[in-house]
Parts: sequence; structure tokens; C-alpha cells
Amino acid sequence: LHAHNLLRTTFPIPMTEIEGALERDGQWAGELKHRRRDGAELIVGVHKSLSRDADGRPSSIAEIFVDLTAQRRAEAALLESERRFQTYFDNSADYLFHVRIAPDGRFVYEAINPAGLAHTGMPLDQALGRTPEEVLGPQVGGAITDALRQTMETGKPYRYEPEFDMGSGKVTYDAIYLPLRNEAGQITGILGDSRDISEHRQLEALLRQTQKMDALGQLAGGVAHDFNNVLGGLLGSLELLEDHVATDDGKAMMAACFQSVERGR
Repeated sequence: LHAHNLLRTTFPIPMTEIEGALERDGQWAGELKHRRRDGAELIVGVHKSLSRDADGRPSSIAEIFVDLTAQRRAEAALLESERRFQTYFDNSADYLFHVRIAPDGRFVYEAINPAGLAHTGMPLDQALGRTPEEVLGPQVGGAITDALRQTMETGKPYRYEPEFDMGSGKVTYDAIYLPLRNEAGQITGILGDSRDISEHRQLEALLRQTQKMDALGQLAGGVAHDFNNVLGGLLGSLELLEDHVATDDGKAMMAACFQSVERGR
């Protein structure tokens, strides 16, 4: 007890229950929490064994301690990482899914997030365990399967922009598929992320059209400016020529020329 006081040990159950288990079962195992002098927490696994003398009276207790601090911290970090991923998976506006590769080579859904499930037209329990063709139809599902197979065969992330008819119209996606491997390095599944970029691509097309119209306007403005310069020179020449025209017919022709030039300007 003195050592436990120094280590500020925290027991999972009261000491009376631990002593009762030793008396009843002859052993007890559990995890204790110690505090080091600097305040850091240590998690220790302990196994206590009670020995008795020839008369059956308790004679000694053997204890085995194993430092589990690093293992428990790693487990806690893994749980936190899984929690964060699950939060992102459940709330992302992207269409996220996980498929496993069945022994016969088929790709079957293991998980689909709510955003992706909204496009399947079926509840989650009916979509899981099925292939993309079974969930999304032969055209859309078949295209997805082709991309999944390319990911599996190359063993590398595969990114592409498919365009699918989802019933309400054509939708363009920015899709990336990531191969998942087991400890042996074998690809056992694929994680997919698809984002609807239809509006983005429409805005890009509109911007390109606007840029074309702007360029055309600049070209037209340049042509008009050059043409106006030509007309200006022609008008100057007509003014010089006008002083040398004396007949009525000639003056009438000069007037018509002046009118044509002015209309061109």
C-alpha cells in the first residue's frame, strides 16, 4: 500500500473486492493507473496470485506488472482517428463509399455515406453487399466498376471526371478511387470519393464563352478603329478634291461621297 500511495495508484475496483477475489479465486488481474512524479499517467496491467501454506493459510502474494501505457495510448489514438473519419464520412457533402473485393472478383459495397446513399434510391441495408450495377444500374454502375477495376489492376489512385445521367439530368463528378491494402500488401478494397462539379464546369464554360465574346469585341473594336482611320484619310482627300470641282454634277457627286463617308464613320 505504501508503494501505491507514492504512485497515487487508481484501482478499477475497491481494494476490498480485489482482496475478496484473491481469497476466493486465488488470483486477480486488472489494470491500474499510476502517477509519476512529473504528473504523467502510467497504465499498468497487473496479475496477482495468492499462495497458501500447508495449512491453507495465505502466505504470500506474487504480482506481475506490465506497462501498457504506450499500447493504450495507441489504441486511444486509433479510436480518435476512427471517430474523426466516421464524422467526416457521415457529414461530408461528397459521395463517399467503400467497396470490398469479393473472392469472385466482384466489387461489393461495404459502406456508403448519407450523401452517396441519397443517389442510390434504396435504404442502406439493401445497398450494402451489392455491386455498383445492382445498386445504380448497368450504365452508371458499369462505368464505376470499370474505374474500380482499373484502380485494382494498377494498384494506384485513379482520378477521373465521369458524366452520368442521374435521372434529373447529366451530372459531372470529380471522382478519385484509392486502393486499400492488408498487412500483406494485397488490395482488399477501394475507398471512393465523388464530388458533384456540374455547376463548377458550367461556370467554367460560361467564363470561356464570356472571354471569347470579350476577345471578339476587342477585335471588332480594333477593326472599327482601323476602318475609321481609313475613312478619316478618305474624308481629308475629298475635302482637298472639293476645291477643284466646279460643275454642278461634280459637286453633286462630291456631296454623295461625303454622305457615304459620314455614314461609314
